[in-house]
Amino acid sequence: MTTREQMGPAMALVELVQSHPELPVLEWRIHPTSGTLTGDLYASDHPCMTLHAYAVVLGGRPEPDESATFESSGLVRRMYRLTATWHDVQVQVSASVTIGLTGPRWAEGLAAEWRHQLSDPAEPPLPGALRPTVQVEVAA
Repeated sequence: MTTREQMGPAMALVELVQSHPELPVLEWRIHPTSGTLTGDLYASDHPCMTLHAYAVVLGGRPEPDESATFESSGLVRRMYRLTATWHDVQVQVSASVTIGLTGPRWAEGLAAEWRHQLSDPAEPPLPGALRPTVQVEVAA
């Protein structure tokens, strides 16, 4: 791939971020031989929602990479990838998602803000899955 051939993926990225500023920020790169535009999500509290946001815009469905499963600090994580085509350019979006718990501190009383990470990003998110529920009692 030449520098000139990288213009297609670069322009596709510009069009994507300009036309969809609501999408979460990713770290983007262009593969030097295939021209694939790859976006990686790092250190996010909401990887499933990010993958779904890109799936809505790009099409496709996040799929698990069974070979990329690892454990860290009592959490089991797996890579999920969304592959689609945007303006004739192959696009791949990847994120690491918590899929299980192994440490004793996570076994009981899992905080509500962590529960959304245990869902499957290959499935559509539940409505309001990231919005905390607050109950207010009004004294009469």
